Amino acid sequence: MTDIEIKTGMTDAECERLDKYYTENTFELGPNLLKQGIKPGEVRNTLLLKNVDRDVAEYVRSQAAAL
Repeated sequence: MTDIEIKTGMTDAECERLDKYYTENTFELGPNLLKQGIKPGEVRNTLLLKNVDRDVAEYVRSQAAAL
């Protein structure tokens, strides 16, 4: 067994396959705001709500505007 196999429990081929996969496919942390139509500098003015009732969203927005 190689050092990699001992440390990870994976073979060299498996490690190379995962390395190639994550090198070629980008990984995004969080939502892509540009794809949602939010321009840079407008993030602080935009409430990122998913799957929230419209009444709840309006209440939170009005409270944020009041503060």
